[in-house]
Amino acid sequence: MAAFFGRQATKLTNVYTRTVNYSSKKWPIIKKYAAVELMPPTPADIPRAISEAASLVSKAQNGAWKNLTISQATANTFVAIEVAMWFFAGECIGKRSWVGYPVPADGSVFTYVSFTYD
Repeated sequence: MAAFFGRQATKLTNVYTRTVNYSSKKWPIIKKYAAVELMPPTPADIPRAISEAASLVSKAQNGAWKNLTISQATANTFVAIEVAMWFFAGECIGKRSWVGYPVPADGSVFTYVSFTYD
């Protein structure tokens, strides 16, 4: 039994050493990309984003999406899926529940709606 725990401790030490070595080599790269990608937009970025959105709409209307390669279409699909998943995660965080919204027990959900017809 002691030999088993000795081997496991050696393996864990090796994994830790490899992780530290790999992370210390990659940390400057991660830090460089994080500084660029995680920075909030500046006021100068807003007009550029609006023009990019307008060009995206015009490309969608003109059918330019039909000229994408398989790898570009796959990447675009995964980006769309990622955006949708972040939206769903935000919804779950916002409502503080995995499913549904809290409904009052007395059924007073539609008290703000008037059903009178004049």
